[in-house]
Amino acid sequence: MAWVSGVLMHYLAVLHLDNDTALKRQLRLPATVVAHKDKLKMYNEMKHTLFLLIGLVILGSCANEKDGMQKEQQSGFLDNPFTPIMDMNNWTIGCEVLDRDFANYHMYKQYLDSLGCKTGRLQAGWAKTEQTKGVYDFKWLDEIVDDMLSRKIRPWLQLSYGNPIYKGGGDRSLGGGFPTSKEALQAWDNWVRATVTRYKDKIDYWEVWNEGNLNTNNDPSVYADLYIRTSEIIRQIQPQSQISALALSQHGIEFADQFFEYLDSVNKINLVDEVTYHPYEVTPEKSYTGANELKEIIAKYSSSIILKQGENGAPSTSKTSGALSGYNWNEHRQAKWVLRRMLSDLGHDMPSQVFTIIDFNYPAGEFTTGWNTKGLLKADRSNGSVEYKKKSFVAVQNLTSVFDNQIERLDKVDYSIDISKVKSESQYLLQEDNFFSLYGYKDSESQTSFVVLWLGGEQADIDTDTLTVDLKINDLKIKNPVLIDLLSGSYQTISLNNYSIDKQSVEIKNLPITDWPRLIADIKLVK
Repeated sequence: MAWVSGVLMHYLAVLHLDNDTALKRQLRLPATVVAHKDKLKMYNEMKHTLFLLIGLVILGSCANEKDGMQKEQQSGFLDNPFTPIMDMNNWTIGCEVLDRDFANYHMYKQYLDSLGCKTGRLQAGWAKTEQTKGVYDFKWLDEIVDDMLSRKIRPWLQLSYGNPIYKGGGDRSLGGGFPTSKEALQAWDNWVRATVTRYKDKIDYWEVWNEGNLNTNNDPSVYADLYIRTSEIIRQIQPQSQISALALSQHGIEFADQFFEYLDSVNKINLVDEVTYHPYEVTPEKSYTGANELKEIIAKYSSSIILKQGENGAPSTSKTSGALSGYNWNEHRQAKWVLRRMLSDLGHDMPSQVFTIIDFNYPAGEFTTGWNTKGLLKADRSNGSVEYKKKSFVAVQNLTSVFDNQIERLDKVDYSIDISKVKSESQYLLQEDNFFSLYGYKDSESQTSFVVLWLGGEQADIDTDTLTVDLKINDLKIKNPVLIDLLSGSYQTISLNNYSIDKQSVEIKNLPITDWPRLIADIKLVK
């Protein structure tokens, strides 16, 4: 009986495939391309007959199954679809340092298509664009912006770093000073005006400077003045633009407080739409105490300003430069960290950025020097080309194939966890406040709910990276449960021996919890 059903289902699947075969094999059709389903209308009559026949087969084969749930184990791999439509999702991919030629966009641009992030962060590079006073060469940036748009990725442009061709023009690198002289500030204004005018029909999101608080000599009021003059120029040219402030190194609580206090004193709070911060933590779940402090500061002045995680990543090697370089890393740990950061941010309703697309090299004389291995792509150190996709690249693909703009977070998930089966040597894990992360979501396309869960509280690859628990989730009915591994992209149905449904609740016995995110969902999410 089973083989008959399989043959019929295969035949039906063939009928579904037309010139949009790749599109139909996606995990789910985004709302913006649902119209493609009309192309299959011509097959409806044939499908109707087949459905009747298949229904008879399935009824016979399911007669001995418990409550209509699947009897045989099923497994497979997620698709990693690219939908060439400019949908939004929660994540931006970092394409920084092109303004200083530390990386080459054209070496990796073709990899952006399949990654799934719908926005990309760029730095506009005053010093690269204006190398002769009053002369702007935008050719390098034109090529990047136009190529991103052709790939249906929205560029997010940061106006940043100084220009040493002007006395008092500030530094052109990370941790540098702001332009301060009268001539340099006028030149800055001119460049900002030229840049916004040039891209106003292509870019509507602007960020002013990068990690100004990293240099302890930088005064928050000086940055505030620079922000005001820059934002006013942007708004004059593009009134409906979105403008982001601060781009803080870590949480920068004191710097942010003084910045807002200054803006409030001159009645300029209205110039800020968003605040970005860069919370580099070896354990990403621990960064939200600082985030909440930032939110409290912002709330004193505005109820509409959004806090966004604007830059964050983890290295893939121990010998690396930049943030988090003092810890033991490999590509496996990096991939786990990236998933945990992305889904922690999503669980806190926070827009989020992945830093960065490819490894790059800080040359001598910079704030830090050497190769920064936070890329999702491994760079060939001889020429900067792509050597291969790291595990983190594939992990991001797996995540974006599930979490698109059709996913809605559930406000609350009522669950209980029995840790009595946890081995005594693993008890130290449970002393951490964030040892266990669980968030619930609803997919508006399939109308199914699911949860994502993992062990937090420690760096990825802890000594014991799985704990076996019993988990009960209320108000979440999953008829045919499947466990989806976002690290590998694999899924497998959960044994009915360990799974039970009671009204609107599900209970899973002997569930291994890993230190990277996995999903408990209905198999409809992957079929």
